[in-house]
Amino acid sequence: MVWEVCARTWSRTDGRETRSTVRRIRALNPGGMRCTRDAIAGADLRRVRALLKDDIGLHLLQYIAEGFGGSAAAGGAGERAEKRIPSPLNPKNEDCSQDNGRFMSSWHRRLALSDHWFARLARSAYRLQYTFSIPAPRLVVKPFVFLYVTLRGIYFFLKRVLICEPFFKAHCAEYGRNVHTGSHLHWIVGVGPGKMVVGDNVTVDGTCNFLFAIRYSDTPTLRIGSNTCVGHDCAFVVGREVTIGRHCRIAANVQMFDTPGHPLDPAARFKGLPARDEDVRPIIIGDNVWIGSSVIIFPGVTIGDNSVISIGSVVVASVPANVIVAGNPARQIGKLSS
Repeated sequence: MVWEVCARTWSRTDGRETRSTVRRIRALNPGGMRCTRDAIAGADLRRVRALLKDDIGLHLLQYIAEGFGGSAAAGGAGERAEKRIPSPLNPKNEDCSQDNGRFMSSWHRRLALSDHWFARLARSAYRLQYTFSIPAPRLVVKPFVFLYVTLRGIYFFLKRVLICEPFFKAHCAEYGRNVHTGSHLHWIVGVGPGKMVVGDNVTVDGTCNFLFAIRYSDTPTLRIGSNTCVGHDCAFVVGREVTIGRHCRIAANVQMFDTPGHPLDPAARFKGLPARDEDVRPIIIGDNVWIGSSVIIFPGVTIGDNSVISIGSVVVASVPANVIVAGNPARQIGKLSS
């Protein structure tokens, strides 16, 4: 297959631009062509202009600017297959084989930095997507917004009532009245031998992760007390037991795990052994506890009633009742009236 590309070059003589002769470049098997910077040392993109057939576009413009190279069409005569095709911009007929990823990197760099009119036009078109806007007359747009919000609400309502809440309740060993979830399915693993006990008026919002590690107990159990709300993206790893009291507020991205998952001993960890039984300790959260977002609660922690755990705290030791803790590791920073 033969591709013909006409390239015209311009040079300045005595302050006046004159046009040189038209050069016709023939290349077989353009898919096999590779280019290097060494092959076109000194070539100036701004002095090369291409007239391309069949809208070949910027890829062939780059080939023209950087010099053609490569192998002949596959299946041809042995002599043709072995001979590299010389280029007007590669008179030394150097071996131009190179990884295509490097060519693409060069192409992006030239497009981003070149002062050529086509590169400037491409950059302007790229920036246009971030600045383009259309007016939104209130009388025209408001009905569409209302329609969209209404349909979206109906869709998520049906998904929550018909799919997400039945899915969550099916994994519970016991659940009370008015147990609700969000409009997304929770990720629940190992709940067969494990057990979830959920009280009345409990909301487990968003998408949460529940992992029951049956290695350490016959029935690892998660208990969530009545009138408790669990936010989006919380994670519970239960090896023996995690208990959350009543009227608790647990914000998004809170993590609780009563097992470290891996042993602290390097040799045991290298062998892939599980954590020791004595390292698996239950977590107990009292009543009316407020836990801020992104809090991490370690094994064996007990949090007393009414306490507040500040955002981002790492709780490695037990917390008494009616206090405020914060930090990593979490420390008491205030007291609350009982």
